[in-house]
Amino acid sequence: MPEPGSISDDVQSVRQSRPVEVVARAGYVTVGILHLLIAWIALQIAFGDGSGESEDADQSGALREIAAQPAGGVMLWAAAVALTMLGLWQLAEALFGGQAGSRRAQLVAKGRAAGKGVVHLTLAVTTAGIVLGQGQDSGDEQAEEGAGILTGSVPGRVLLFAIGLGIIGFALYQVFIGITQRFQRVLRDDMHDALEPVVKKTGTVGYVARGLALVIVGLLTCVAAVADDEDEAGGMDGALTTLAQQPYGPWLLAVVAVGFAAFGLFSFGRARYGTI
Repeated sequence: MPEPGSISDDVQSVRQSRPVEVVARAGYVTVGILHLLIAWIALQIAFGDGSGESEDADQSGALREIAAQPAGGVMLWAAAVALTMLGLWQLAEALFGGQAGSRRAQLVAKGRAAGKGVVHLTLAVTTAGIVLGQGQDSGDEQAEEGAGILTGSVPGRVLLFAIGLGIIGFALYQVFIGITQRFQRVLRDDMHDALEPVVKKTGTVGYVARGLALVIVGLLTCVAAVADDEDEAGGMDGALTTLAQQPYGPWLLAVVAVGFAAFGLFSFGRARYGTI
């Protein structure tokens, strides 16, 4: 019989191995690339001439942009592996990690790690689906389909409204992380070189911009619940398109795009300087 804690020790040993660390860091590089592509697509929405169809300004649109490049399939498979490893690493942190602090702080840290793990594993599945010719629906279409199911009944609309409020709450927390620079907690303490100010500034701008975009996603979800119209719901692409349609919208969208690009650069910094 294995001794108590031996499974946890084995998992921790694997998590802290050099190969796992390298692939997990590659997952953050992938996240950075996706955010840079979303920023580029958002700029096309803001200032495009409307003569052609642009990709969706969300993760699925960014993935299809990669797939369209030479050797895009190979790049996406590598991204799927890196995101899978990053997701599993974070789930292992949630299940077996020894977080410091009070019991409540430990539970919050484990919950946050589990949430990130699920998000990155979901993105890994989406990436693999793009390679296999599946997952063609944009985040907007998926959001509308999900909203359509929930708006069919009063309890469903209440749940959809609650989901919208949850998205807004998470979005505001992202803004809070950016303003207070709490993201520095995931960076190494010995990060002292010329790039340190760049990493911190891009983290601040990136978290705030992404949070503001998610606020719009949450508001669209709440509106869909109140209006009983799933067409009002939308993912990130719908939020950025809605922003572009407002007075001075293209310029506001350009500012958000710069923020997404900043978050992408911060993700590269996290891949280099983050605690793994």
